[in-house]
Amino acid sequence: MQQENKSLESRELSITTFATTENSQPDQNSIKLQTQASDLPNIVGTVQNLQNMQYADTNIPGTFNQVGNHIIAEFIGCSNLNNYRELKSILTQSALAASATILSVKTHQFQPFGMTGVAVLSESHISVHTWPEYGYASIDIYTCGKLEINKALDELKQYFAPQRIDVVTVTRGFSGNNNFKPETLAKYGSPLMFKQFLKFFWFFLCSIFKLTLCAIKCFKTQSTTGEKFFTELVNHNGLPVTVQITEKCEEKQSKYQKVEVYKTATFGNMIVLDGVVQLTTRDTASYLEMIAHVPLIAHPNPKRVLIIGGGDCGTLTGVVQHKNVEEIVMCEIDAVVVEMAEKYFPQFYQSTKDPRVTLIIQDALQYIKTKQNYFDVIIIDSSDPDGPAQGLFNKPFYIDVYNALTHDGIASAQAEPMFFFSDLIKQMHQQNEDTFKVTKYYYALVPTYPTGSIGFLFSSKKYNELEKINEERINQLQTEYYNREMHEAAFCLPQYMKRLLYE
Repeated sequence: MQQENKSLESRELSITTFATTENSQPDQNSIKLQTQASDLPNIVGTVQNLQNMQYADTNIPGTFNQVGNHIIAEFIGCSNLNNYRELKSILTQSALAASATILSVKTHQFQPFGMTGVAVLSESHISVHTWPEYGYASIDIYTCGKLEINKALDELKQYFAPQRIDVVTVTRGFSGNNNFKPETLAKYGSPLMFKQFLKFFWFFLCSIFKLTLCAIKCFKTQSTTGEKFFTELVNHNGLPVTVQITEKCEEKQSKYQKVEVYKTATFGNMIVLDGVVQLTTRDTASYLEMIAHVPLIAHPNPKRVLIIGGGDCGTLTGVVQHKNVEEIVMCEIDAVVVEMAEKYFPQFYQSTKDPRVTLIIQDALQYIKTKQNYFDVIIIDSSDPDGPAQGLFNKPFYIDVYNALTHDGIASAQAEPMFFFSDLIKQMHQQNEDTFKVTKYYYALVPTYPTGSIGFLFSSKKYNELEKINEERINQLQTEYYNREMHEAAFCLPQYMKRLLYE
């Protein structure tokens, strides 16, 4: 990097404040305060005495040696403040927009809300901290190379859409000749020391602010009677799911995701993957029965069944009830999920002891390619379309599913709630419609899922969802939610979904 030299007298700390509206660019006639470096000690006033620092004269002989640029921005009145998966993507986009070299990008979701993300660059870093309850995001961008740093900020502005932005731009570096010696420091004082102190003081204030807000968060999620709540904020679309909990049983970070188990006040045990509720003891019946029994009853004589995902073993519990099924394979990518099921959901895990069941810990994207014309029913019990389950929503995977099914095979898949995920549902429906003879969307009611519902995709090579229903087989099942009427009614969709999928 070519080093830039500037006179200390002309060095500026630029503080910019401007407001934005939904359809406007930042106001170029913004308020701007420019302070000479020699005046900086006066800004903090008596704070100097706290560190016993003296600034007799900042006019050190020589030049100012710039080594980087630093932008500190406050985004006020923001949106999109709680999706840590999207944050990872936007940090990557911001770094690429600035032509930076990305070393790693890490994000973390806090409970009940808030997130932090850092893009570590060869040229330094981009970091974001959010407080959704205040509509606020703190942005820190530092680069030591010839990067288009403002383009990184523009990407973040576009994503968070703040109503107001406060920006501090600091030229980073040191003053004096390159042969700087300790005696020069003793004689003249040190703007570098002041700069370090200013940096320390800034982060001190931020830390105090952060701790204060954390305390507020804890207060807001814990009532005066000591009640505690888990709030699912990933992809919540403004309607987060909140469940009262009594304790956190266990948390583990697997190779693929963070796995948590909670004891709840009214829903029994609850398993959470990467901040998203997957299953509770009390309301899982509607999910597992509808994803399992609908395809199994729609098929006249299923013998071999594959479950993809479903490591909590809930769906498996439904499948083993079908006595005509001779072989059941469950392919789960994450052994930690199965381990948690064994410890906290033994009523579901015991289904793995059925002699017809084979449990395989493997990526289903690879396993499915090894089977051709083999399974009568395939049940895709996946988590949301990111993380380890991302590939389970794409057309190439469903072509592999089609090939793994017998000539009259049927597949069912988790396909998200209809109210918030219409684009994804339409994409899944269209790609399966191109492959299968019959493709239909149906749904069930699950209180602990967003909007209190969940959708499924029914895809069949031969039979529709109703033509082979066998009342005798239905009566052999022990169910809480599923029956013939629910089977039929689940495919009755609101008019807007009919227009979306069938017109």
